[in-house]
Amino acid sequence: MRPRNWLRSFRKAVRPLLRPARRWVWSPHEIWKRAILHEVAWWDHYLAVKRGEGYVYRTDPDAVLRSPLVIRALERMGKPDVAILDVGAGALTNLGKTYPGYRLRIIAVDPLADHYDELLRKHSVSPPVRTIRCEGERLLKRFDRGTFDIAHANNALDHAYNPVRVIRNMVRVVRPGGYIILRHRRNEGMDEGYRGLHQWDFDVVNGAFTIRHARGEVNVSHALFREATTEAALVGDEVHCLITRR
Repeated sequence: MRPRNWLRSFRKAVRPLLRPARRWVWSPHEIWKRAILHEVAWWDHYLAVKRGEGYVYRTDPDAVLRSPLVIRALERMGKPDVAILDVGAGALTNLGKTYPGYRLRIIAVDPLADHYDELLRKHSVSPPVRTIRCEGERLLKRFDRGTFDIAHANNALDHAYNPVRVIRNMVRVVRPGGYIILRHRRNEGMDEGYRGLHQWDFDVVNGAFTIRHARGEVNVSHALFREATTEAALVGDEVHCLITRR
C-alpha cells in the first residue's frame, strides 16, 4: 500500500507543473479531443435542469433576435431573406429565430452534434433549430462558398482546435458583402488556466483582432486583409468583431 500511496501523492504534486507543458507536447487537436467530454457533461446538466431565461430563449421558436451585431448586419444588408450560419452552436443555438421585417433561415453546426442529439432525446427536448454535425475547420467540406449572408459565432471559437482556420472558412461560406460576426470573452484561455477546451486568447491589440496561443500570435485583421475588412472592439470583458467579406 505504501508505494501506491507514494505514487498517488507524487502524481498529485506534479500534475499542476506538467499542465502548462501539455500545451507544447500535445497538438491543439489532441487537447481538443481530450476535453470534449467536459463540454458534453455541461450540456447534459443544462438540459436536465431546464431552468433560466437563457434556456427559455433557446427553446422558443418565436424568440426575437437580440444580438446588436447581428441586427446591425441585417440592417446594413437591407434584404428580407437572410441565411445565417451559427458556428459552434452547441445543443441549442442562442440566436433568436425571428426579427421584424426579416425572414431568417438559421443553420446551426457543431462538431459534437451527435452527442447533443443523444442528450436532447435523453431529456425530451425538441430544439427549434437542430444542430448538425460539422467542425468549423471543415465548413467548406459541408457548404459551398457564398452560401450564407451571415456567419456567426458566440463564445465558441476559443473552443476550436484551429480558430484562425474556422474564421477563414466562415469568411468563405458567406457571399461577397456578407458578414462574419464574432463575440467572445477576452483572454478566456488565460482566465481558465488553459484547461480543457480553453486554449486560445482573443483580444484587440491596436485596433486589430488578435488570437494568441502558446505557439504564437496571429493578427487576424491582417491575415484576412485580402478577403475582408475587420472591425474589432472591446466591449466590457468581451471582444466584438464584425468582418465584412470583400
